[in-house]
Amino acid sequence: MYEKDCAVFVDSNGAFSYHFYPYDGWNYLDWSASGPYTLDDGSYLPEITEFVNTDFNEEERRFFGTVVYPASWYGYTECDFEMIFSEDYMSIESGSVFFKTPTGDGYSEYYGLDHFYYRDLEAQCYEDDDWIDWAENGKFFRVISEPIADWWTAKNICEESGGELAMIFSYEESE
Repeated sequence: MYEKDCAVFVDSNGAFSYHFYPYDGWNYLDWSASGPYTLDDGSYLPEITEFVNTDFNEEERRFFGTVVYPASWYGYTECDFEMIFSEDYMSIESGSVFFKTPTGDGYSEYYGLDHFYYRDLEAQCYEDDDWIDWAENGKFFRVISEPIADWWTAKNICEESGGELAMIFSYEESE
C-alpha cells in the first residue's frame, strides 16, 4: 500500500472512507457520503478531516492516527484510530477507534466487529513530475506540486485539465 500507491478504504455501508496518500503523507477521513454532521456547538463537521499524529508500521501493517474535531461531537473531541490491514491490503482486518472526551474518557469500537472497511479499487492515483492526479467516485482531482505564482495560474491549470479549482494550499519540502 505504501509503495507510491494510494489507497482508499470504504466502510461496508459506503458512508465513510479513509484515504491514504503516502507520497505526501496526506491521510484523511471523508465523511461526505453520509453527512452533514452537526457538532455540539451547531457548526458542521468538515467533510474531510485530516489524520494527525500519524504513524505507519509497514512490517505490522498497522496505521495509527488521530482525528480532532473542531468542536465536540456528542461530547467527544477526538478519535484515536488503530488500523491493521490484511496482508494483501484489501481490507482493515482489525484495530479500533477510541472516541475520547476532553478528560480522556471514552469508548472503543472495533474493526472486524463494529466496522468493516474494504479497499476501493476504483479510486486510483496517478503521479507525474509536476502534479498528482487521482479519481474516485467519478470525480477527477489534480494536486499541483510545482510552485504556482497566483490564484489565476492555478485556476487556469485546473480548467485546462477539465477540473475546477477547489482548494489551494502550499508547502515546502525539506531537504
